[in-house]
Amino acid sequence: MKLLMALMVSVVLALAAFGTAQVPDKLILDGKEVPLFENPLEFLWVDEAGTPVLFSEAYLEPAAAPTSAEERAALEAKYAKRPRRPQVFDEGSMSSANWRGYMATWTIESDRLLLVKVAQEHQTKPVPKNRKDRENWRPKWEMREIPIERILPGKTLPVFAEWYSGRLKIPQGEMTRYVHMGYGSEYERELLIEIKNGVVVARAEISTAGKNEFRSVPDLQWCALGQEVEDKGDWVDVRLLATRRLRELINSGEEFRTRGVFFRHNDSKVAASLVVFETRKTKADNFPIHKLPAGVAVKDGSHVEVTARFVVVGEVPELQVSAIRELKGGESMHAASFPAEWEALQAEASAEKAAEAKKVAEPAK
Repeated sequence: MKLLMALMVSVVLALAAFGTAQVPDKLILDGKEVPLFENPLEFLWVDEAGTPVLFSEAYLEPAAAPTSAEERAALEAKYAKRPRRPQVFDEGSMSSANWRGYMATWTIESDRLLLVKVAQEHQTKPVPKNRKDRENWRPKWEMREIPIERILPGKTLPVFAEWYSGRLKIPQGEMTRYVHMGYGSEYERELLIEIKNGVVVARAEISTAGKNEFRSVPDLQWCALGQEVEDKGDWVDVRLLATRRLRELINSGEEFRTRGVFFRHNDSKVAASLVVFETRKTKADNFPIHKLPAGVAVKDGSHVEVTARFVVVGEVPELQVSAIRELKGGESMHAASFPAEWEALQAEASAEKAAEAKKVAEPAK
């Protein structure tokens, strides 16, 4: 029971902490120290789905406590199988801006990702016991290195990060959009480094300026680390479904192809959603998928192309999908023709609105 209570408390605290922009790890790259918007060390302690337990225990577990002895036993058994993060991470000064309890320093040498230091913040000036002394008291902190044997017994620094496969993100230039959560803030440019079993396999830089202001960061990342792909552009950009094109497609009943990010809904009236992320020029949106073909095995978060037509359920237009495929790395979710089409449709809508307003304002003859 104590284990269960501790787990539930940690979930609540983690949920609150994750809602804050985080202090990043550091990466020594080409002789310079840069912020690293990823935490490769956490991938040493993952759950049954391969997600770091620090994340999954905060986001993926039910918020309410189990209601029966069987549910409590099942939850405790599930957690018991998961690896435990080192206790040393709880010994420093914790804050909502550093939920992991440390800052790691990394370097890349000969295309290998190496861990060179792990440190944590400690308070060096204790709170005075006397109430009067506390009035002028100000806290002080210092960074102390954590001995690597307390994290990885038997290892010596530097440690080759052979356990890590994923994408390192290094922000560059000015911040263009602040997001008060994790590493969600956006910058003028991002350097992306793809890692497989600790070894660099790809490296690319993306920019959100100029022609890319109409493209989302996930799409830019997907294309930057993919291959050059021939694209005829004979599909409807999903963002146009927020314009009069939606009405045209509903009225015609014709099938069309569009692209987005796929997310399944297990306890919803709709089967899934097709999502498009925010760009510098457009807002995020999602479109419900009313029906999927039988046996669809697409994973959540996949970039996909769907062949569909609209059906109106109640008053809500939903996509009835007849075919779906995952996009290849390099295939964009955003059509190159979108900016011109979008601006033309916006201009048409503004002209129609102005004409209607003029008609209303004219005196009756």
